[in-house]
Amino acid sequence: MDRLNTMSSHRFLRLGCDGSRTVVGAEQDPWTDKEIEDAHSRIRDLAGDPARGEKITEAGLDEAAVALTAENLHVFTRLEREKTGGAEFKAPDGSSWDVKSPLSPPPNQNWYYSPHHHLDKVRKDLDQGDNVFLNLTRVTEQDRDATLDLFSQELSCDEKGRILILSDAPVQR
Repeated sequence: MDRLNTMSSHRFLRLGCDGSRTVVGAEQDPWTDKEIEDAHSRIRDLAGDPARGEKITEAGLDEAAVALTAENLHVFTRLEREKTGGAEFKAPDGSSWDVKSPLSPPPNQNWYYSPHHHLDKVRKDLDQGDNVFLNLTRVTEQDRDATLDLFSQELSCDEKGRILILSDAPVQR
C-alpha cells in the first residue's frame, strides 16, 4: 500500500491539443479505510501479469497501484487485468490500457533519464492500439517537466487523447 500512499498527492492529467493540461477524474482525497480494504482485496487480481504466468512482480504491483488510483479518482469505475498479456488493463468500455512507469536514476548512478526513450515506448503502445497510463510518480520534478514538455510538443492531438498521465504537475490552462 506504500505505492498508493506515494500516489496520494497525484492526479490524472490529459494533455490538450493546445498544450494545456487538464485534470481527468477527481482530485485526490485521502484514502478511506473502506477504499484501502477494497484495494487490498483486489491487489492480487490486478498485479498478476498474464504475460508472466500470473506472477506478481514489483512492476505488477506498480501497475495495480496505478489502476486502483484511477478507480479511486473516478477516472474509471473498475479496471480489470487484461488476460492476453497484450496490455495491462481493460476498461469498462473495452479499451486496453498499458502502464508506463519511468524512473529517474538515483544519485551517483551511471545512467541518465531520457524523455525521448519514453516517448518512443509510449508511441509503440499507441501504435499497437493501446491507450497509456503514464505514471510519473517515480521521476524527479526536472524529468517530469522534460517529459511533459516533450510529449506536449511531439505527440499529435490524437495521441495526446489516448494518454492519461499520473503526476503532481501543475495544471496549465
